[in-house]
Amino acid sequence: MLAVAEMNAMLHAAEAKLIQKRDELKQVTDSVDALRAKCDEAVNEKQRLDDQSQQTKNRLIRAEKLTTLLAQEQIRWAADYEKLAKDLELIVGM
Repeated sequence: MLAVAEMNAMLHAAEAKLIQKRDELKQVTDSVDALRAKCDEAVNEKQRLDDQSQQTKNRLIRAEKLTTLLAQEQIRWAADYEKLAKDLELIVGM
């Protein structure tokens, strides 16, 4: 009987140790899950910022093109104005 009692005591000790190790494993697993979620969030934020950066670069390129085209239009408009002013002098002068 003593051997059975010792074996039961060893079994209970082993089960208690198993429960403790399962609790520790759960804590580690929860911690890993939290870190994965945080990592995923950081990756998503990085992707959002990369997309925003690319969109801003594209807008700057389009703004530079627009500025250049408007500067060219200003030159054309100035030339047209001078031509119209001369034409007006000729019309009024007649």
